[in-house]
Amino acid sequence: FFLISFKVIVTGTINSFTFSEKSGFQLDELSTEFNYNSKGASLKNLSLNTPQTTLQDNILMTYPSIESLTNNLENLTLDADLKDSKLGFKDVLLLVPELNSNDIFRNNPNAIVNFNATIKGKLDNLKIDRFNASGIGKTKVDINGTITGLPNIDTSFFDLTILNFESTSKDIHSFTPKNTIPNNIQLPEKFNVKGNFKGSINVFETNLDLKSSLGNAIVEATFDQSRKNNEKYNAETSVENFDLGKFIKNNQFGKVTANATINGRSLDPSTATAKLTSKIVKARFNEYNYNNININGTIDNGLFVANASSTDPNLNFVLDAKGSSNSDKPTVDLKMNIELVDLNKLNLHAGPLKMRGNITANFDDLNPDNLNGTLNVNNFLVALEKEQFPLDSISIRAISNLEKDSIILKSQFVNGLISGNYKLSTIADQLTNSISKYYQLDKKYVSNKENQNLDFEFIIKDNQITKKIIPGLTE
Repeated sequence: FFLISFKVIVTGTINSFTFSEKSGFQLDELSTEFNYNSKGASLKNLSLNTPQTTLQDNILMTYPSIESLTNNLENLTLDADLKDSKLGFKDVLLLVPELNSNDIFRNNPNAIVNFNATIKGKLDNLKIDRFNASGIGKTKVDINGTITGLPNIDTSFFDLTILNFESTSKDIHSFTPKNTIPNNIQLPEKFNVKGNFKGSINVFETNLDLKSSLGNAIVEATFDQSRKNNEKYNAETSVENFDLGKFIKNNQFGKVTANATINGRSLDPSTATAKLTSKIVKARFNEYNYNNININGTIDNGLFVANASSTDPNLNFVLDAKGSSNSDKPTVDLKMNIELVDLNKLNLHAGPLKMRGNITANFDDLNPDNLNGTLNVNNFLVALEKEQFPLDSISIRAISNLEKDSIILKSQFVNGLISGNYKLSTIADQLTNSISKYYQLDKKYVSNKENQNLDFEFIIKDNQITKKIIPGLTE
């Protein structure tokens, strides 16, 4: 019995090689010093050219065995140094037509990616000394760093420095599947990001500096979502002259300059423990520039404490609130002292109208289908252009139990009562649906077995203050 083994070693030099294939692939030039054996392959002084692709310099691969490339790809070792190279997507799609289903290739079938790459190490411990690429639209990327754990992306660890990443709204839409970006979001026409990323997909820390056509932002954050409902996060963010209105496609908003710090545990409001500190330095809304608004708060297992204040010359207030964010029975106890609100200067009223006073709210249940609590407006002073006058208290009380639901309004302008068995979360749709049975509306009538009913009565009082605040109001 004899055991005979052979070692296959192939070495040589290709001075010039060309061919064309009936699928359309055309190789204009190939020259290299090559070596192949059972544990590796190398291409030195490589020069490969097609009408779209150029690969040049050196590629070395080693592996324990040919079989390991299938079963243990992480043991593959790379040593690649490709300079002034380019990769044509047309060539890639001819060789791997399945990639046509990928959004990047499908939307950019004729793209030619120019790149330089110096990559060394085992696949599960790669060192990227240099990788820069461009050629898909106006997108450019330049990174270096290390990646451990490949080919399993979910458990891989990345330590990357983003020297430069710039792109455009048009490019990002071509890279991503349809409807990935919501219709009400407008990405910046162009943007540039620099910074770093260290960690895995589930646990990471990052420091990013964004400059864009919509404004600038800085983010320093750590995030750990390795345990569901027990996520940990810490972030410091700031935005400078960021055009929020264009970003959310709402022209009521304008540019915002603000900063915020948040750290906590859990993304579920009912179990979260977190602390927020933030300041709106300036923000444009409804053609008015708001200044110096502070919003701070804490939440501890669903129990929150929130504080807000503003020293804007036309909106000066202090707000304190506490309650529960429990989804089954949210509560709030709120006190707000308004030192001044100038509705005319804020572009919220056509003529001169200033107010000051106190607002209190106490709700044992904020669930709209089981609303229980009171809202009171007290000690209000209203100032018009040439006169001012105090207001009597305004009270709104909501009661909900198994027998009936009701909302009671009392004020010097109007008294009202809504009572019955209804759900505030759906009553508007139900009313629209009922009316559409008799009148043509945008929504067609749909039979509904859920019965709701309500009675309402409002008495508008003949009050001189009402006529002064709303001059166009006539009997």
